[in-house]
Amino acid sequence: MATQITGSLGTSTNYSSISDLIAKWPTAAQNQGIQLSGIAFDGVETNYTNPTAISNLTLATNENPKSWLSYGAPGGIGAASDYPGWFTDATKNRAELNHDPNTNKSQVLKVKWADNKDITSATIGLSGLLPKSSSAVNDQGNEVGLLKLFNNGAEVSASNFTITRVNAPATAKPIGVSSDGVTFTGDRADGNFTFQIQANSTSVAFDELRFSAKPYDSPTAAYATSTSIKSDSSDYLVRSIQYQGLDVTPTPTPTPTPTPTPTPTPTATTPSIFQFAQPNYTVAEGGVATINVTRTGGTEAASINYATLDGSASSAGTAPDYTGTAAGLLNFAAGQTTASFTVTALSDLIVESPETVNLVLFGGNVGSSPSILTINDVPPNGTTPTPTPTATTPSIFQFAQPNYTVAEGGPVTINVTRTGGTAAASINYATVDGSASSPADYTGTAGTLNFAAGVTTASFTVTALTDSILESAETVNLVLFGGNVASNPSILTINDVPPTGTGTTPAPTATTPSIFQFAQPNYTVAEGGVATINVTRTGGTAAGSINYSTLDGSASSTGSAPDYTGTSAGVLNFAAGQTTASFTVTALTDSILESPETVNLVLFGGNVGSSPSILTINDVPPTGTTPTPTPTPATTPSIFQFAQPNYTVAEGGVATINVTRTGGTAAGSINYSTLDGSASSTGSAPDYTGTSAGVLNFAAGQTTASFTVTALTDSILESPETVNLVLFGGNVGSSPSILTINDVPPTGTTPTPTPTPTPTATAPAPTTYFFSAANYSVNEGSTAPITINRSGNVTAPSVILFSTGDGSAQATAADYVSVAQTINFAAGQTSVQVPVQTLFDSLTEPTETVGLFLSGGSLASPSLAVLSIIDPTAVAPTSFYYGSSPDPIADGGSGTFTINRTGNTSVSASVDYLIVPPGPGQPTNTIDYTIMSPFPTSFTGGTVNFNPGQTSVSLMINNTPGLTGGGVSLGFGPGANIGNPPSTAITLI
Repeated sequence: MATQITGSLGTSTNYSSISDLIAKWPTAAQNQGIQLSGIAFDGVETNYTNPTAISNLTLATNENPKSWLSYGAPGGIGAASDYPGWFTDATKNRAELNHDPNTNKSQVLKVKWADNKDITSATIGLSGLLPKSSSAVNDQGNEVGLLKLFNNGAEVSASNFTITRVNAPATAKPIGVSSDGVTFTGDRADGNFTFQIQANSTSVAFDELRFSAKPYDSPTAAYATSTSIKSDSSDYLVRSIQYQGLDVTPTPTPTPTPTPTPTPTPTATTPSIFQFAQPNYTVAEGGVATINVTRTGGTEAASINYATLDGSASSAGTAPDYTGTAAGLLNFAAGQTTASFTVTALSDLIVESPETVNLVLFGGNVGSSPSILTINDVPPNGTTPTPTPTATTPSIFQFAQPNYTVAEGGPVTINVTRTGGTAAASINYATVDGSASSPADYTGTAGTLNFAAGVTTASFTVTALTDSILESAETVNLVLFGGNVASNPSILTINDVPPTGTGTTPAPTATTPSIFQFAQPNYTVAEGGVATINVTRTGGTAAGSINYSTLDGSASSTGSAPDYTGTSAGVLNFAAGQTTASFTVTALTDSILESPETVNLVLFGGNVGSSPSILTINDVPPTGTTPTPTPTPATTPSIFQFAQPNYTVAEGGVATINVTRTGGTAAGSINYSTLDGSASSTGSAPDYTGTSAGVLNFAAGQTTASFTVTALTDSILESPETVNLVLFGGNVGSSPSILTINDVPPTGTTPTPTPTPTPTATAPAPTTYFFSAANYSVNEGSTAPITINRSGNVTAPSVILFSTGDGSAQATAADYVSVAQTINFAAGQTSVQVPVQTLFDSLTEPTETVGLFLSGGSLASPSLAVLSIIDPTAVAPTSFYYGSSPDPIADGGSGTFTINRTGNTSVSASVDYLIVPPGPGQPTNTIDYTIMSPFPTSFTGGTVNFNPGQTSVSLMINNTPGLTGGGVSLGFGPGANIGNPPSTAITLI
């Protein structure tokens, strides 16, 4: 038996962002099994749900080349591009459905439902369908559109449907209905046009709509008689489609006839959790890798996004290693547990080591991500490949805790866990001085942890030593290296134990911290050479230290043919007054003819100004070989970098971010993006307007381009916040840069002044830190203000580390945004407020918790706190019920019935009402009577929408004269929370 279906595409208002447009049109279409496509003037049809078409979407009218390729605009969607002779004005929208008055052809937008989906009614919203303008330069006639209906590929006459205008003005243009389709003419100054299509009988339906444009209606005389090329004609956008119909897919067993008895509210479904079937995949050059994604949990129809990201393999440039996918979608049918996508590895003439591609999942509940695809080299004919060992699942090692604590004189056990491979394996560990120094404060150690087959935990110990100094808590960095490391480092805090007979530890006089950064964003070395890497510091001049490490880029420090000697954890010590220190990286010689390779250089374990830097290893061909195994590029590549490592803007201002390029001067482009630092671009109170992916286009010879970031105003007194600015998709010299947003206090408030530090008194009380409360709570989607207090010696500046940890709420499940940051107290300041952003989802769920932690200082109670995230949809649910039954409706007369709601009426809501199928001799909807509604309806029922605060909706029922009378029974559709009475009956006379 057929089942009712409903759905919608688009929205009734303009789209505020490109992500909003993508979500409401191509993504919504994919999720509902609907095909979107556009037909150009030359008849070429383009699938508008493929990743390339989606990536070309833009709301701008002058973004070259996207504005010529986009089929979307703020008012809706249409078709990409225009026609010869069309406007050249950069502010004109090219995404509309255009009629070419010079050839009398039109672009077409196709909306095609899946097989066995019969659509019986739809409400269609259009925008930009304008009447004739009084101006001589705007529309020289009334714009006209055409809608054709199809079913199973054959055109269906529009005369089989009732077409009703919804938002007609006082003087409306008539809608034309014929076997050729529905013709509509612009008659509203705002360009909006909404109408409903309703099947006249149960035997009529459609499964495809085709929108196009027609010549002007009533054009001006000058336009009509002109013989020159015309630059404009009818054009408009499709804003939204709300539809109802039937799924007529054959089923082996009949569906029971519904009754007006309310259907119980279904039990909440378990969400689907997606992950890669394997942590590693392998493919040979020239081959195609099939990547399997599995899901557990929920079994309903669902989808997940996937993407490829360059590792050592590249999808860009003149010699790409594979065909990348910026954004794809895997659809899982109900009950389906595995879906797959493919990645094509490309062939080249280079003899090279295996290269890697990162595979990621996003846009849903992700269990494990990323996975790694390794592309094995296929040497050109006549060369011999280096054998690749059989791949095994690697072990991944990490510390069991991000922080450990021990008192002076005591030992601490440090646990390391592993996941993934279970074969016998090992990992190296080491201690690295932080503010604690070995051997004065602790006994340093370095060694190897051996895991027997099947063993998942191993440990080592660190002994803290006793001294007679009254001092603050000190830290030791714990690092893992020599294998696959998931989290690194962990921090061991050594708390002071004052000698017998002494007072408590005094807080040291605040000193300016040292800030460390690489002296250059880029270094270069030839194979076989040694690169000296300089690190500078600014700020404090006392003795200090910083950790450094090398991380593989396209160059590798492991395997049978390493490119360089890696350093997993080193320390640079700066004597008092010293501002520069250095370490070296040795590039190794091999016999491979190859392109330049890169090493990432990073700093950690202190205040880092800019990190990483890039070391490029240039190839030195073996003696007797020619150093050009591949053709030399015709042009020098462009190298892009930010003009400044730091930018600043005040709340409410706009920051202009300049990007420069060196090297090649041909036309080029680079992608940019903003990433949340301590500033957030999401939630109910964003700090700035984020950009997930933009493109800067450089014309030939152009060396500088820019983009802007808008800082938003709020009413919170807060510390400066940061945004990470990154470049990608090309040769990047330095990335990221940091944008700092300075607070602008609301009118009438005074920012907290920073008092001048006063001298530390003899043996003052220690500075202690604690939360203002042991429990905090906030509604889901809101920002929780967490207050951290300090007491004791507050006359000097100080810092404490604040972090969050998963409770029943999980950062990886998109319940909240995890935080781990240093909190700075100015001299005299006793409290700091830190925002923790919770995230909204569509699940109804119990209250979830997040752990709040302080570390790195002397703590008082409460030093641990709990943040409770409350789901507002879990309380005061909306319930629906019918009003009193109306009086009998006379033949040819009309009456009304009412649907009410109680409970949480402060939000929008909707409910489906169902008409009990009539028995023999009983009246049938759309034939013997008609329910008049501004919402979608069909012969089996309809939908009622409630605005916020609205508690009642009344619908009119017209009794068609001279036809069958009798009883009409109404109930509610499945999924509704139903009150009393759950049904009503209407008598037609």
